[in-house]
Amino acid sequence: MARIKIRNVEQWREVLAKKVVPVKLTKVSRRVISHWYEVGLIDSEEKEDHKSRYLSYMEFYWVCIMVECRKLGYSIKNLKKVKEKLHSMIPSDFMGEEIPMLEEAVLHMIKNRQSLYLELTNEGEAVIINEKAFHYGSRASFYTSNIIIRLNRLFRDRIKNIHFRTEFINYPKLSENDRVVVASLNDDNTQSITITKKNNEVELIEIEEDIIVDKRIIDILNEEDYQTIEIKKHNGKISKIKRTVKHKPTKKEDD
Repeated sequence: MARIKIRNVEQWREVLAKKVVPVKLTKVSRRVISHWYEVGLIDSEEKEDHKSRYLSYMEFYWVCIMVECRKLGYSIKNLKKVKEKLHSMIPSDFMGEEIPMLEEAVLHMIKNRQSLYLELTNEGEAVIINEKAFHYGSRASFYTSNIIIRLNRLFRDRIKNIHFRTEFINYPKLSENDRVVVASLNDDNTQSITITKKNNEVELIEIEEDIIVDKRIIDILNEEDYQTIEIKKHNGKISKIKRTVKHKPTKKEDD
């Protein structure tokens, strides 16, 4: 199929609603697709829709999400809960009306290049979060465990004929020094980070962190190459372990 350059919101919505995506691109058997129609996981306006050889872009995208969820062990019951959430109507930032949450997310990804994530729990709870919430808010999550699906990557990888770009915080391009600091910032045990610079280059990174007192000392010693360990005892028992890990920065490579 020819690549489609989307120019305005109305055209985006029209294109996303067209049934032009071959069912075979889902890589799911027609029997499974028919079953998903029958149990209501895919909406059917016509009785013969489940026999169609084509899906709309939004239907196809939703099927792709379901495929990812099934890989992670999601039941039909939980998929229905996710569908109810993602297909619920919300006020649109683009239209003077309410539209399904998932469609609104796709419009944000296309128009604003916004990177979005689908956060799921094992119980079928679902929420769409942005890049900032993903990287800086996940520690405050109310869930004991959760699953994250990168909606932009899934859209881009599976729907290749729509002109689509998304800007992400590109962590793989960070230097090793940057990754050390970012990882420490996201660690609840980190108490402080000290960076020493000399001649405008990072000379030393020192990370002070609390250690779980149940850990064996020998295991703590083996975790890092350069560290200072402070152990406090109370009534004959170890009450607190604190260490300062020292990282010698890697030198910048010439281009």
